[in-house]
Amino acid sequence: TGELHVVASGGSFYGSGTVLAVVGQMATNVVLSEAHAYIVDSEIDTTTGDVSVSALNTSGIDAKILSATTSGDQAYGFTLAFNTLGWKSQNVLFNAVDALLGDPLISSAFNGEQPAEAVAYILNSDVNSAGDLKVIADNSVQLNATLSNAATSAASALYGANGKAIGGLLASNKVSTHAAAYIQHTEGYLTKAAGTQVVSVSPSSRVTLHSSYLNFSQT
Repeated sequence: TGELHVVASGGSFYGSGTVLAVVGQMATNVVLSEAHAYIVDSEIDTTTGDVSVSALNTSGIDAKILSATTSGDQAYGFTLAFNTLGWKSQNVLFNAVDALLGDPLISSAFNGEQPAEAVAYILNSDVNSAGDLKVIADNSVQLNATLSNAATSAASALYGANGKAIGGLLASNKVSTHAAAYIQHTEGYLTKAAGTQVVSVSPSSRVTLHSSYLNFSQT
């Protein structure tokens, strides 16, 4: 969470003098994660109960950036925010270019994608379950981003009052995920269950964005 609020006041009765308020804020959040569950080259035989191989990825980003600039003359406010989940860290220039293009072109060119994973599997193993057999991959990663940038100028004088408000907001939110569940054997291995066999993938990742942008000048 980043929050900045700058207020500048002054000037004169006749509108001379300069009052300047400037705010700049930049934030980068990067999360790389993976959840793997597996049975490999093993022999499992249960006399009671289930056999469950479950991978759950619940990683996430909850980012909040609030920036406000208020001046009696000139107000300038600029915010840069880059949130990535499942992408490697990049420098500010590459992030800015990708954000302006609306495409992870630069990040992809430098092999920046590293998906947040949930992978569950049984490989080359004899498994005999007295109950159910479950292989489940649940990818529930989440990115929440709240961005606000406001620049306000309210100039007042008997005469000759001038005001200016300039603001800029550049933000990028990138998410890459992968989920897989499977049973795979070469010849000679056997997987069985007295109950139900379930192989399930749940790719339930979510992105929530809230943004506001305001430039206001009054004389």
